[in-house]
Amino acid sequence: MNNMATEGGVVILEGVFSGNPFADYPTLREIFDPERRAHIEADTLADIALGIHDPYRNHIYVARSDAGDVVGITGFFLLAAEPTTERDTISLRWHGVLPAYRGQGYSEAMFEAVRRFAMYCMPEANWFVELVPMADPQKASRVVRHFRRLGFWFDDEPKDARTFSPGAALPADSGLWQTMRREVGSIVGLNDRRDHE
Repeated sequence: MNNMATEGGVVILEGVFSGNPFADYPTLREIFDPERRAHIEADTLADIALGIHDPYRNHIYVARSDAGDVVGITGFFLLAAEPTTERDTISLRWHGVLPAYRGQGYSEAMFEAVRRFAMYCMPEANWFVELVPMADPQKASRVVRHFRRLGFWFDDEPKDARTFSPGAALPADSGLWQTMRREVGSIVGLNDRRDHE
C-alpha cells in the first residue's frame, strides 16, 4: 500500500485480510462514538470474512506512523448492491484517526493513499462519498468540517438510513444521514475545495 507524508511524518497503510483489527489494536475503538462502535466493528468483520472473494468490498487498512504506531483505520468499498451495477461511486470505510494523532495531517495522508489505490483498483470510479450521521448536530458539524477539509461537499438533503444502497450497511434505525461527495481524481488540497450549498 502507499506511504504518504504528513505534518507528523509518514503514514503507512497495512491491508487487513484476516482477524479483527479492533481486537488486535484496541485503541482503534477510541476513534468512534460508543453508540456506533459495535456496528462499525461488526460491519468491518463481515467484510474481512469475505476475503478475496469480493474485491469490491474488502479494502480495509490500519494506518501506522513512520515510527510504527497505529494512528487510525480506513478503507473503501464499492457503493452498490452488486459489483455488476453502478461502478462509479466508492465509499470510505470508517475512516478515522486516533484522538492523540489528530491535527497532524494523518487523515489527509490516509485519504490520499486510499484515493490513489482506489483509482488503481476501480478505474471506472468517478466519485467518493461519505455518509455522515446527522442525529447529533454537534458531532455532525465536526465530521462535516473534517470531510470538507478532504474536499467533500454536500451532495443532497439528509436521508433516512433505509434509503441508501445495501452496500452502505447502515443500521436501519440510525436516523438521518447526509451524503458528502468528491471526485476520485482530484488531489486532496488542490482542485477539490468547493462550496455547493
